[in-house]
Amino acid sequence: MIRLQCLFMLMSLALLGCTQPGAEVSLTGSTDQEVAPAATSSTTDATLTENAARKSTIQHAQDIVEGNATDVAERDQAIELQSPRVVQKPVMTHAEEDAHQVMHAVCVLQPVGNSKVSGTIRFDRQGEQLHVTGTVKGLSPGKHGFHVHEFGDLRDIETGKSAGGHFNPTGAPHGHQKGDNKERHAGDFGNIEAGADGVAKIDFSDSVASIQGDHSIIGHGIVVHADEDKFTQPSGDAGPRVAFGVIGVANPEEK
Repeated sequence: MIRLQCLFMLMSLALLGCTQPGAEVSLTGSTDQEVAPAATSSTTDATLTENAARKSTIQHAQDIVEGNATDVAERDQAIELQSPRVVQKPVMTHAEEDAHQVMHAVCVLQPVGNSKVSGTIRFDRQGEQLHVTGTVKGLSPGKHGFHVHEFGDLRDIETGKSAGGHFNPTGAPHGHQKGDNKERHAGDFGNIEAGADGVAKIDFSDSVASIQGDHSIIGHGIVVHADEDKFTQPSGDAGPRVAFGVIGVANPEEK
């Protein structure tokens, strides 16, 4: 009778959901002393599992702190892939790509030393060609070497040598700026010619220099020389530098 009463009570507790997870219930008349070790064993196993997980987490955090770049990269990638806020970037059309590329550049020349030479040069991308226009004033009549130089550095206003040598990304020899001649420095623009009034008008197109890509002249310098570029090696023997300036991205609204 007592056993049946105990069995009825245990079944009632189970139906009401009052039994605790992890506790073992014996329907064979096990005593409290027999059930206790099983519950203790289950609790111990859960504690050991929790401790192991905590230790693993601590070790992983320590690995990241110590500079395990692979773990960090994997973690960041996983977070990004799981994030509901990830938005695919739209594929850009050629027209949209062109809108983000530099189309116009400008260089304002300043005198080197006491030359009093000045001017403004404009560069406009026209398909695969670079259209170069501008005016240089204060020159002696005749031809003057006109080149893109390596640096847009104007600190040496006495000699202009801070602009470095010709812009020559391919290591080519010095040469003429004629047609599509690529056996020349990208910065070889040849000569400009001033009239009796000391003014040189510039208007030509070039297929080697550019304002985008590997041959981009943006950030480099323009140098005007005192003498004619004779196209001798290594840089034409065009004499001292009389004006220089930095080539920068132009404001398209300014003419």
